[in-house]
Amino acid sequence: DVLKSMLSEEPSTSDEGLRLFFAAQNVRHGLLPDTPDRETIEALVFSAYVAGAGAGDPNSACEAGKCCLLGYGTESSQERAMTFFSQGAEAGNCESAYRAAHLLYWIRQDYSAAFETVQKALSVDLNGDAHYLQALMFFHGRGCEADFEQCVAQHRTAAEKGNADAMFELYVLMSTDRIAEDAECTAMEWCTRAANSGSVRAVYNMGTFYASGRGMPKDMEKALEWYTKASYAGHGKASATVGVMHLTGALGEADETAAEFFFEKSVQQGFDFDGFLKQMGLAPAE
Repeated sequence: DVLKSMLSEEPSTSDEGLRLFFAAQNVRHGLLPDTPDRETIEALVFSAYVAGAGAGDPNSACEAGKCCLLGYGTESSQERAMTFFSQGAEAGNCESAYRAAHLLYWIRQDYSAAFETVQKALSVDLNGDAHYLQALMFFHGRGCEADFEQCVAQHRTAAEKGNADAMFELYVLMSTDRIAEDAECTAMEWCTRAANSGSVRAVYNMGTFYASGRGMPKDMEKALEWYTKASYAGHGKASATVGVMHLTGALGEADETAAEFFFEKSVQQGFDFDGFLKQMGLAPAE
């Protein structure tokens, strides 16, 4: 009722838009899965964000854009999301700038616009996402001249801010001798940090390290643990590997039921399961 009342007053200044934004946030955070008329309330929250954005509040513009991406309270639309993110970015909202740059880079592939837009996101980049995106641009020369030194510098900044993908890329660069290992953080330590921070690629690699004994003592129980974690995070090869470990009894008795479950999971994740079995020498005879 409070949110409806505020919407009926049609905010006209950025301060009024900001008050509407906070009111919408309070309503949104109070919703439960079984809240009656949840869809109606979500639509009301989205309308409040739109009204707040129209009044000049960049926070509202950012949230409206995220709603458009998620289909929260409205139909999913990348195009409309881009409009709101661009509006928020122009008003100085760093998260809006990052999200606009992300869409420009990955979806529209307008690299020049992406590089220009991501600059607006760097000053308040709490989790390192914007610096990581810029690092990719410097590495590939997309939207800017390729610059390996800047690429590494941006990766380091992003990693120190907690970006798991940047941590993993530093591991890759060090392990392939593209850059020297840090005295305070070796390649293996960067991979471990990346895995613990949620990088699926790093999680899978941790499984391979323990399975092979590379860089750490061989431990098949820990290998299975890491592979399984990667599997449930969507890594198809990890799922197939877990299946093989169960099929061959890597930790003791074979478990064909568990193997079948993970093999099917790998197929659902788009992995070439048949080719993997042939590579492992486990494909059934024709």
